Amino acid sequence: MNSISERHRAAWAKWVGKPPGLPPDMAAEFIKQMEAGKSHAQLTNARGPHYIAARERVKKHGELNPEFAKRVAELAPINAQARLAAGRGAHNRQKTHCKHGHDLAVHGHIQIQKNGWKWRRCRLCTEMHSRAGGVIRPEAFANAETLLRKGLPLSKVVKHTVRRWPVFQKYRALNPEFERIIEQTRIVRVAQTRIIRAPNLTGILAGTPDATLAAAQAAVSERVPYDIRQEAISLTVMDVLERRITFNEIAATARRHVSRLYSQDRYRQSLDAPIWNDSATTRLDMLTEGIWQ
Repeated sequence: MNSISERHRAAWAKWVGKPPGLPPDMAAEFIKQMEAGKSHAQLTNARGPHYIAARERVKKHGELNPEFAKRVAELAPINAQARLAAGRGAHNRQKTHCKHGHDLAVHGHIQIQKNGWKWRRCRLCTEMHSRAGGVIRPEAFANAETLLRKGLPLSKVVKHTVRRWPVFQKYRALNPEFERIIEQTRIVRVAQTRIIRAPNLTGILAGTPDATLAAAQAAVSERVPYDIRQEAISLTVMDVLERRITFNEIAATARRHVSRLYSQDRYRQSLDAPIWNDSATTRLDMLTEGIWQ
């Protein structure tokens, strides 16, 4: 009986025609093993050396026999405490310093998962090991230079190569040529970002836009009608260029121009009023010409 199928068949035949629960002798053996220190998991694990019966059958036997269930419930925590006291768990819980001499009361400890088990580690030791980086594999960085030259940011380069930032930093410190490549690609990315974020076509072609024009544009809200806004900006820039105002007076002057341009259409005006401030043509002339034409 070596194959798995044969063992499963034998285990199935063992319980054919049997009532639910455990036979009396098997139930007595189960309690005896638990009193000897065995755990509930050890006695119900079919792959273990102390296996007696399946977990479902033991549970059903407990439902049918309350005394059996009560005794198992009493022995389970006692055995668990005994195993903790005899194992490494209690020793690690009682330690005040790690093996490198760090005070756990000051630095504390963390729990990590490894191979399905929880392990206590000194927090300072873990941080130092993480900052030191791990093993540098040259083949992992063979593709890093190609990705950098393609324009990928460092975060994506690390993700597609070594996956750990401390290892990447360690490699940068040991390889000045690689650091130079990173600096070159960083300069290119900054230039590309500035081009993308340029406020207008002039900024893209000629670099930084004119400070006076930019200040005038910022002083006039974009909610102002387009024609009034453009006229106010132009008048403000001309005032600065002709030295009628200083740079610090741009905002106040732009607001005055907007108010004045708004006031031209705010109230009813006389037909004898000029069409524009510097025009000799009146509104009546425009109306008369329009009627006769």
